[in-house]
Amino acid sequence: MFNGEVQVTSLVTDENGYATSGELESGSYTIRELKASPGYAVDTQSYNVTVESDATVSVEVTEVPQSNPLSLLVQKIDSETGEGTAQGNASLTGAEFTVKYYTVQSDDDPAASGTEPERTWVFRTDEEGRIEFTSEYLVSGDVFYYQMDGTTPCVPLGTVTVQETKAPEGYLLNESVFVQKIVAGGTLETVECYQTTTVADQVYRGDLEFVKVSDGDLNRRQMFHFPLRQKRQAKAM
Repeated sequence: MFNGEVQVTSLVTDENGYATSGELESGSYTIRELKASPGYAVDTQSYNVTVESDATVSVEVTEVPQSNPLSLLVQKIDSETGEGTAQGNASLTGAEFTVKYYTVQSDDDPAASGTEPERTWVFRTDEEGRIEFTSEYLVSGDVFYYQMDGTTPCVPLGTVTVQETKAPEGYLLNESVFVQKIVAGGTLETVECYQTTTVADQVYRGDLEFVKVSDGDLNRRQMFHFPLRQKRQAKAM
């Protein structure tokens, strides 16, 4: 709390967000936030207040929670080529991913311990195997969180999990659960914790079986069998 440019007292909020200055001389003061509560951005606005004798003056201030804007949410790749291009007649289009947001911060999947997500979304990949955190890619789910500008989609501090729940045509399903923790940092509204989840799928190779018959002996046959090849790889970047 300042009188002009001179700090006359410090106000520290309690667990309910309240702080009191004690008695002050009558006059004009300015309240400035010097340190934010954990998980919130520093309020750069100044609040003017006039103190009068035998009167209590209250000032209500809204804190801005820190959050992580999301742009590129998922990038699918072919596990054999490492590229975002499908092999043969397969396609990276149309894969569906379930994204869950939890208020707790965890290095592991919160669902494993019975924690329920606060919000859940299902997204679908485009022709390049990409998912942006926008309504254009959304299949179903809850409303988005937005930053204070009202237009930037984001997730608050907590934990985000990403899991493929429908494989694209020609690929095997990758059931890995990718976990990312969104933690506080700095003094601004925006934190940059989330890294694009890269999910590698193994192209599906079916059994091929045919019989070769010689011209001289129809009873003489050779059978060739190519077994199903299944392999899954996944990585997060």
